[in-house]
Amino acid sequence: MEKRSKYVGEYRNNKRHGQGTYTYANGDEYVGEWKGGEMDGHGTYTWWNGEKYVGEFRNMLPHGLGTIILRDGDEWYDCEWEKGIEIRARRFVGGDDETTPQFVVY
Repeated sequence: MEKRSKYVGEYRNNKRHGQGTYTYANGDEYVGEWKGGEMDGHGTYTWWNGEKYVGEFRNMLPHGLGTIILRDGDEWYDCEWEKGIEIRARRFVGGDDETTPQFVVY
């Protein structure tokens, strides 16, 4: 049996808009805000392997502040994003933290 993607949530003008959950055929899932058919606002994207991103989205991409949590839960990153590009991150492991500067080449 073939898995299919599924959306359960609010619509406006036949587009996803408001709160909703989109489950992808590969097992990934997004729960959060939608605007004009796109992930936009606060939400949680969970990959099939259990890793997740919790934070802000704009136009289907991470944008603003968010946290990436690795599947074991002992390591996570508080990040700042701009149009899907990580521009700053702080790494946390078992209660310790270290600042990890990210350099983006344009």
